[in-house]
Order: sequence, then C-alpha cells, then structure tokens
Amino acid sequence: DIDGSGLIDYDGWFYWWAYPDEDYPYNEVTFDIALLKEGSGSDFVQKEMTTVVDGIKYSLDANQKTAKVIANNHSYSGDIDIPANITYDNVVYKVNALGFGCFADCKGLTSVKLPSGITSLGGRCFEMCESLRSVSLRDGITSFGNHCFADCNSLTSVDLPSSITSLGEDCFRYCSSLKSIKLPSSLTSLGKFCFEGCGIESIVLPDGITSLGYHCFADCSSLKSIKLPDGLTSLGECCFYYCISLSSIDLPLGLISLGDGCFFGCSSLTSFKLPSNITSLGNNVFARCCNLKSIDLPDGLISIGDRCFEKCENLESIKLPLGINSLGKGCFYDCSSLSSISLPQKTTSLGTGCFRGCSSLTNIDLSCITSLGAMVLAGCSNLKNVKLPSGITSLGANFFYSCSNLESIDLPSCLTSLGYGCFSGCSSLESIDLPSCLTSLGDGCF
Repeated sequence: DIDGSGLIDYDGWFYWWAYPDEDYPYNEVTFDIALLKEGSGSDFVQKEMTTVVDGIKYSLDANQKTAKVIANNHSYSGDIDIPANITYDNVVYKVNALGFGCFADCKGLTSVKLPSGITSLGGRCFEMCESLRSVSLRDGITSFGNHCFADCNSLTSVDLPSSITSLGEDCFRYCSSLKSIKLPSSLTSLGKFCFEGCGIESIVLPDGITSLGYHCFADCSSLKSIKLPDGLTSLGECCFYYCISLSSIDLPLGLISLGDGCFFGCSSLTSFKLPSNITSLGNNVFARCCNLKSIDLPDGLISIGDRCFEKCENLESIKLPLGINSLGKGCFYDCSSLSSISLPQKTTSLGTGCFRGCSSLTNIDLSCITSLGAMVLAGCSNLKNVKLPSGITSLGANFFYSCSNLESIDLPSCLTSLGYGCFSGCSSLESIDLPSCLTSLGDGCF
C-alpha cells in the first residue's frame, strides 16, 4: 500500500496505482522506494484501512485523518449526499477527495452532493454514470481527473467551482445532454477530448486558457458559437472536428497555430479569416467544409498542407499569398466550384492530386512549378487551357485523367516521360505533339 492507494479492481482489470499518477494507472510511472529492512514480500504488506458509512466506502489516512470515497462494486445508486466528516473507531476523518473510479459505471446514480472539504475528483470518478443528472460541486476543488464525467449522457448542466484550474482529458466526453457550461475565470487548462461529443450550444472560454487540446470540442454537433480568449495561441488537432452547427468563429490575433483537421467537417462555415501570425496550414484543416465559399489567408502564409481544402465544394475562388511555396497532396481535391486560381511565383511544388476533381476549373498556369505530383489535374473536366512549366521532365500517372474538355496542350521540349493514364479520358484532345526527347510512355497513357 502506497500513500493510501493500492491494487484495485476496475471492471475486471487490476491496476497498481499511487499518487500523483492515479488518473492514468496503466501508464509507466516511477516510484521512489526506501528499503526499510530485509525480508520477504509479506513483511512489507500494509493492509488498507477502509470503512463503510451509510453505504459509502472510504479509504482512511490515519496520519492525516482524512477519508477518500472509493469504489464499492458499482453498487451506488439514487441521490447521494457525501458528509463532510465520518467517524471510525472514535476518530473523526475529514472527507477530502473522490478516488479513482469511485462512482464509475454506477448506472442507477442520479445525483451527488459533495461537502466543502473536497479538493479533487479522481480519474474516471463518474465515468459512464448514465443516469447522473446533477453534481453539487463546492469551492475548493482545483482539478477534475481524466475521464471524470465521460459518458454521463443524462448530465444537463454543471456549475464548476471558482477554484477549478484544470479539466482533465476526456473530462466531459460524450455528455450528450450537456447543453451549457460556465467556465470560471480560474480555469487555465482543458485536456484532450475534454468536451468531445457534448451537446453544448455556446461557450465562453476564460482568459487564462492559451491552448485547446486534441479533439477538445470535436463532434459537438450543436455548438453554434464559441468565444475564444485573446491570449489563445494554438488550436489542437481536430479541435472543432465535425462541429457541423458552427457557422462563424473569431480567431484571436495572437493565434499562431492550427492543428491538423482543426475545422474538418464544419459544414456550416461559409467564410473564414485567419489571423496574420499563421504561417502554415496543416493537413485537413478545412477539409469537408462543404459550404465554405471564401477564406482570407494571411500574407505571411508559406505552405498549405495535404487535403487542406478537400471537398470544399462551394469554394469558388481563393487568393493565395505571394509567399506560398507549396501546396500539399489533394490540397483542393474535389473543390468542384473552384473556377480559377492564380499560383504565386514562389509556388514551386504541387502535391499528388492537388487539383483533382476541380470540375469548374477552366484554365491554370503552372509555369512556375518545378515539382509536380501524379493526378494533379485529374478530373478537371472543364479544363481547356494549361500552361506547363518549361523545365519539367515528366508528368506523373493520371496527370490529366478525364480532362474531357482539354482540346490542345503544348508539352515542354525537355519532357522525357508520361506516366500511366496521363491523358486517359481526354476525349476532346484531337492531336498532340510529342517532344523528340520523350523516351517513356506509361500504360494507357492516351
């Protein structure tokens, strides 16, 4: 037994755990061990001191005279009122914590009232309490452990204490009935998956929060508005993934980083303005924002990642900053309304399938490009005019595949190879002059 903790049974899994690592007992942790004497294992076993009072099981710390609520075979149900103190063997113990998984999977638990002496809620404390409607939280609590209220799908509202400074990973994940929550000004940290899948419709983030973690608000399908603090500098990967009701969002001027997939599937977004400090857009940042019509990119932007605007089918035009040097794979894949785009002189690289499926694109100038991936213009069915770079030596597989309106094209004189299916499906192409240095034609090239 270490610090009043020990081997516990949680849903058939046994964990050895000790403070301060109780939220993730299955992670690798380090212990400082003092050898008190030589002997067999049984010489070092200390029996955990526990008691049950009014149906609630407690772990007792004889030195500190404190008590912690612990699991009792998932038998807790109904409305529970935790007392401020309990008495065991004529000694008074102050109840100061809810232990790891103490109420987890108590499907009949409907409400819990906590005393003012509670300072922490352990990991998985109320996880999967599917009938839990309310929890009375008192000032003095500074943190919620990981998975604390995860999958409490009957929880409709939570009043967070003004003393809270952090919400752990998965804290309110899939609390689908949670429509609103007021975050106190003391809060400085939101863990990964913190509100994923919640029913929240609007939320204001306090000034102390500087970053939002991985999947923080992912799948919050009812989220319509969110106010971000001025000091926010980064949004984690998939932060607002599939927030399908989010129609607008004002990003603070100090924001410098958007994680991959940050606004993936935000189908209600119609326009967007990025702050000036953003220098790169990662993979899938705006992918499947199917109603996005316009976006204002900052002048300092130098790269756009893979599939960044994939399937933004209502994006009609976009102005690329002069400093853009590369467009990633599938960057504008299936942007079927994109009718024109001007590539800056510094743009030298186009990833595989960069403009694939841009069926409204009628012309494009690629003369500044030095590196072209495969399928760059595949499926651009209305493309009529293309200017290829003079120094390019090869066109990759399916480069012009199904460009059915392409009537003519001038191939660079130094071109030595055409990839598999390069001009396959170009039904309007009547003739083409092949350069004399061409040495390789891929299968099904024409």
